[in-house]
Amino acid sequence: MNGRRRQNSCIRFLALIGSLIAVAPVQAGTIEGRARFEKIKGRPQMGYVELYETNLFLSPTSSFPTGPSRRLGTSYWSGEQCITDTNHTGSYCIDLMPAGRYSILVNQPLFFVAPKVVTHVDIPAAGTLHLDIELPIDFSTYFKNDWTATAHSTWYQTFIATGSGIRGVAFSYAGDTPSFIEVAILADNGNPDVRAWPVVATQIDSSLADVTDNWVRFRSADAPTIPGQRYAVRLMGVGASFQPYKRNKDTNSYTGGRAYDANGVAQNFDINVTVFSDNDGTSVTMNKRTQDVGALRDGLFASKWGHTFVANGTSLAAVDVWAAGAGHKWDLDFTWRVYPAMDPVGPTGPAIGPTKTTKAAYQSFGVGLHGVSYNPDEVPLVPGQTYFIEFAVSNPPPESPGFNPLVMDTDSYAQGMGYIWTTSGWSARPDIDLSMTILEYQPLGPILRVEPDVVNCTAFFTGNPPPVTFTIGNNGGGTFNYTIESDAAWLTTTPSSGSCASETDTIAINIASASLPRGSYTGTLTITAPEAQGSPKTVKVELLVTTVPPDFDGDTDVDMTDFGYLQNCFTGPGVPQTLAHCQAARLDPDDDVDQDDVALFINCLSGPGIIARPDCAMP
Repeated sequence: MNGRRRQNSCIRFLALIGSLIAVAPVQAGTIEGRARFEKIKGRPQMGYVELYETNLFLSPTSSFPTGPSRRLGTSYWSGEQCITDTNHTGSYCIDLMPAGRYSILVNQPLFFVAPKVVTHVDIPAAGTLHLDIELPIDFSTYFKNDWTATAHSTWYQTFIATGSGIRGVAFSYAGDTPSFIEVAILADNGNPDVRAWPVVATQIDSSLADVTDNWVRFRSADAPTIPGQRYAVRLMGVGASFQPYKRNKDTNSYTGGRAYDANGVAQNFDINVTVFSDNDGTSVTMNKRTQDVGALRDGLFASKWGHTFVANGTSLAAVDVWAAGAGHKWDLDFTWRVYPAMDPVGPTGPAIGPTKTTKAAYQSFGVGLHGVSYNPDEVPLVPGQTYFIEFAVSNPPPESPGFNPLVMDTDSYAQGMGYIWTTSGWSARPDIDLSMTILEYQPLGPILRVEPDVVNCTAFFTGNPPPVTFTIGNNGGGTFNYTIESDAAWLTTTPSSGSCASETDTIAINIASASLPRGSYTGTLTITAPEAQGSPKTVKVELLVTTVPPDFDGDTDVDMTDFGYLQNCFTGPGVPQTLAHCQAARLDPDDDVDQDDVALFINCLSGPGIIARPDCAMP
């Protein structure tokens, strides 16, 4: 009877739970919109370039749910639901997503676009979030209905920078195709002739075709810019002159620049060029700068891979990587983790930030592009430190229990390396850089860097040692001014003040020890930069003021008193001197006290009351 009651109670309890589950609404919403950029920078009324076939990755703030991907232009919002249909726009639509905070990565490394991260995307518990995504640009005149009347081997387009660096340049032309086009960024130096402007960065595009989008990419450190300053894109063809598409100047044109021909003559039009910028608070740390996805190599199949990088920013923004499973199995979910690291060791500490799982985006040639993004507060980084990005297949099918990542075949990243997971753990592959993109969030302002923070120096008590140095640098953006103060009269620097942008300043430490008695001293240099994060910083200077080694009694001379000490400790060639009070008598590098030590002593012999020469005991 008691058993039947317990059974009935359990049935009623399960029925109650089932009814609660049945009536509890699923808190899930929809996000939709378009990804695009302005056809003319600063003129939204002139329309947008739609990013058809670019990939979008939606990332949650944890490993649940799995973040989906979308091919732009293949889904859209009907007003009531997501419709799967190709419409050749930049549209996307994702429904039934659990309510919460997400981030978005938009990228397609095969195409001319540059990556974009959207932060703090809050999907509602019910209803639809409309979010249009615009790529960051410094300049664009994206029109293809007219081209220049004449062909030149070189063309220029000036513009005003709005960000801290350039991450890509796209261009279109008609007519003959050069063997290659060198794309250069020039900085305005005040010369009215744009041809005389100095080069900031260059990249070669050898995969050219007319009446289409041609492009090159940069890493942010390759092409730094100063917001508000004027620059130019120079397109220099080799093997043939060419005619860029152009748009004549009018009231709707870009106002901050114009085109110039090969003779430096200003034109009344802008040419079809798009300059992708770091004006959105992110920067590109690593990417493949050439126009292909990389190479598949035998022997790289594994369940997970990793890659290291040196941080430039304050937190990780996004990562994507090309990979293929066995038999062209592309639809693999990847789980992502980030660790502190050291090359060639690999991960060196616990994971930083959340673990995330995301889906791949399909590519027609049988590989997948896998991407993940983070909000600025999720994966904090310290500029200058090394980190490890791990990505592991989380849903391996029987025919593809792992994957092959694509590797850079014509590019490299000097500040990191690939790692493959083996049966014994991580194995460094210094010969491999994976075909991947890494984005970081830029510091909001300058960050003070001082290296090293401790300096050791030894001085002879009657003279000053040669200067030693430390460096001051900026791990952030912008510029800061600094001053250096000392708390010791014997300690000064050259210079004692300065400013720092992207360069590294070397500071000489001057030590006036000639008047100091023998002994140990400590002084502190304080570097203050009011505009910079991390200010103030200090450098501790540890100074030892000493006498020459044969001055055993420390009275500044070397005389017969000192010789008596040496005699008492004499052992002869090859006989080690092990007595503690005789260790100072071992003047040369070996462990005996013999004729060689006597020779060094004689070289220092000065006589009573006469200071020995500082360099006398050099072996």
